[in-house]
Amino acid sequence: MKIEPNSTVNFTVKTTAKSVEPKQKSNEPSRGPRTATKSSDKIAQKINRWFAPIGLSSNAEYVDYNAKSVAARRHQDIRKVKRIENLNTIMSLATNVAVADVSEENIDPDWFYAFIDLAENIYTPEMQEVWGKILAVEVSRPGSFSLRSLETLRKLTQRDALLFAKACKLASRKSGDTVPQIISHYHQRKTLSTLFFNTKSKPINLGHFGLSYPSLLTLIDLGLIMPSEIESAELPLDQSIQFKCGESKLDIEAKKHGVVLVYYKFSTVGSELFLLSRRQENKDYVNALVQALSMVFKIKVS
Repeated sequence: MKIEPNSTVNFTVKTTAKSVEPKQKSNEPSRGPRTATKSSDKIAQKINRWFAPIGLSSNAEYVDYNAKSVAARRHQDIRKVKRIENLNTIMSLATNVAVADVSEENIDPDWFYAFIDLAENIYTPEMQEVWGKILAVEVSRPGSFSLRSLETLRKLTQRDALLFAKACKLASRKSGDTVPQIISHYHQRKTLSTLFFNTKSKPINLGHFGLSYPSLLTLIDLGLIMPSEIESAELPLDQSIQFKCGESKLDIEAKKHGVVLVYYKFSTVGSELFLLSRRQENKDYVNALVQALSMVFKIKVS
């Protein structure tokens, strides 16, 4: 977020020889400049507080080249120490991640050093935990995360990560499929018998479950979700298909011909990062999904 500091602008007004009567002073004290000064002081304090850990201060005066060189070396040393601390924290977190199966295959050296270059600049504890999980999973199952996923994750802010976590709670995976999807509604393809009937359900308002449309667009812009809704193939009659949403299992069986599901599909990068999410569904969304699909599907939840 870009914050521009408050600034004071002096206006110079030219006057003619014509006399101007001075304005009467108001009895009420002026609060504008004082408020602006307090605001500027508060911003300055925050800026100094952020720059202090890297050895810089707005009050410091670098009068000559030697003083500047000393400040530059100190700044570089502090940054190097912080990077080492970041890597040490992520490594410690990774060693405490429980992984079921560990492959005998080694990770790709290029992947490892690319990971190091990116992970050393992760400072937020919550994001360090995510990077620790990535390292643990990649060591146990090499090839789980692509370099593209690492680069995308590096661009994510903590707010973006929380937004993606909300999307993961609405996502389900069809049995035998590794790509998550967020089901929004169904559609019954037109036939002669349904030509004059409404065959499309009302989409679920995902905003009621923490994923508003602007939030969805943000995830699309980040490359975590595909840019448009997708229709599934027609679901056959009298054949149950299982979806898993968190810990809930949904067995879905079409009651009518020509019925398809409409959903938002996670991208390849989004699918990889989905592996890091907790298997916890949004129960209110699951209930709304069952209600929305029950018109054309037999649904069993377990």
